[in-house]
Amino acid sequence: MELTPQCLAHVFSQLPARDAARAACVQRLWRDLVQPDERLWKHFMEEDLGMVTKASPDGTEASTYRSAYCAWRKAYGPEYWPFLPRAIRAWGQIKGWLEVNYPAIRASIQDGTSEEEIRSVEGLLGFSLPPAIKVIYRLHNGQALLFDASRDRRHAAAKAARAGVSGGPGGGGPPPGAGLGPESEEELGSIFHGLFGGYSVYSHLVVSRLMPLRRAAMWTQELELHKLRPQLLAFACSFRVRDKMFVADAATGGLAVARRGGRGMALQPAAPAADSEPGACDGVLRWFEEYARRLEAGYYEVAVLDEDYPQGSRAISLFPLRQPEMKEEVTRGVRVRASMVYAPEESPAGKHLFAYTIRFALQDTQSQLAALPPGSSAAQCLARCQLSTRHWRIRDERGEVADEVHGEGVIGKYPLLEAGGPEFAYCSCTHQAAPQGSMEGEFRFVEGSLERQLGAGFDVACPRFHLEVPPFIF
Repeated sequence: MELTPQCLAHVFSQLPARDAARAACVQRLWRDLVQPDERLWKHFMEEDLGMVTKASPDGTEASTYRSAYCAWRKAYGPEYWPFLPRAIRAWGQIKGWLEVNYPAIRASIQDGTSEEEIRSVEGLLGFSLPPAIKVIYRLHNGQALLFDASRDRRHAAAKAARAGVSGGPGGGGPPPGAGLGPESEEELGSIFHGLFGGYSVYSHLVVSRLMPLRRAAMWTQELELHKLRPQLLAFACSFRVRDKMFVADAATGGLAVARRGGRGMALQPAAPAADSEPGACDGVLRWFEEYARRLEAGYYEVAVLDEDYPQGSRAISLFPLRQPEMKEEVTRGVRVRASMVYAPEESPAGKHLFAYTIRFALQDTQSQLAALPPGSSAAQCLARCQLSTRHWRIRDERGEVADEVHGEGVIGKYPLLEAGGPEFAYCSCTHQAAPQGSMEGEFRFVEGSLERQLGAGFDVACPRFHLEVPPFIF
């Protein structure tokens, strides 16, 4: 029995793209069915690459889905294909979020690098990178930030001076690290454009960006990472490189974050060790995917990190905004939200440091009324209240109270809340020896203000939030 063209087309749609292409070589009828079938090649684009457009690797739109698919096959060898759709999706999630929330960071993302450039950098490093890492750079080769470009020039000049290339022996140049800060408002603003976000706690400020591959190799050599472990690559870092740095392990595909060690730098896993499949070496890609997922899901927001520089210090804040990592509770109309970020780069040896943010807001009158018993009046709602004192209970991994803290205000401030007014947020930190623990407590507020109290003080609960080393560290 001879199969109809419609039946054959259905059969071809059940095949992988490579097998459908092979079938097209068997006879003219099959070729005429496979090659011009746009629905079939659209299916292959979506099935193999997760794409629904005719986008080519160079960013242009191809004339047909088949030509787009063939362009991807030509640009990326077989080693990339288990990871290519995952990287495309993750980059798409990140870029989509940035286009809406922070176009300046989106504009800093560079086009992809070439296979030739990767081989050249691998030659400098002295080792090869696994495909699950290379595919990230092939799609987009890190960020181009004004601060980085300027610092690279000054760093090279300082290094040459120290080597005596300019100024004779001794160089007469600046000491190591001198003059490497931002020299203009534009440079200063660009340090907050790190793709992987950051946080600020007291004097500690970090914002991590994705370095282009060649700059990553330069810092790998500059920091002599081979002394820690062979085949390490500086993958991402803060604007002050040593303040926070993520290191990729080319031997395993894993990702680690640098932290204080007893005698210098130590590495802590930043992603679960288990590969998605045996031998995939895709820890960096899994970390990248998780960050993209969290961005798209609304875990993070753009916020001011430096109150002294509010217009220029907007960055992706890594304090989560979604449960279960953000806890929320309302007492008498005062809403308290709490979330935590693990900060291994500031953790002393044998301890874990956690930064946390607490947000206060007084709900508007309508929201307060909705929580009161039926028949209540607006007169029973709070129009204004002010924080007086705080009380923290810090629990260990067994859930037992390990420490209690009583104090005036928060970080020296006594926020005054107005009904329906803006949220007040502050950041602080704590450390513990165990990788698990929790905090909870109460904040004493007074109705009215501290100068003019209109009623008795009342306690506002802060829900328990966990202090845990997370599986993915950002």
